[in-house]
Amino acid sequence: MPIPFKTIELDKAYKLRFGMGATMEFKELTGMSFSELGDNVSEQVLGQILWVMLKQENQDLTQKDVNKLIDEYFDGTMDDLMDLTQQAIQAAYPPQNPTKPAATKKG
Repeated sequence: MPIPFKTIELDKAYKLRFGMGATMEFKELTGMSFSELGDNVSEQVLGQILWVMLKQENQDLTQKDVNKLIDEYFDGTMDDLMDLTQQAIQAAYPPQNPTKPAATKKG
């Protein structure tokens, strides 16, 4: 099953997916893991998260390209952008369900 995503409408529809590629690229870019993000994400970190997610669909995008796309096409506030980004991350890393047994490693 593919990693779930949220859609962001910019110059076209993009999938916001914080899958393995974006997670690894974010760690390499910032030195931070997903678990270190916490609730207070700065504008710079938000931009980096968006960049690594959008690059999964278009490797040619630069950070400046993403900033420009957001500024020109995103129809919402910065809070809306933060919420959408958090939803995409939560789709990939949902909270553990205490009633669902944890996956076990087969060996």
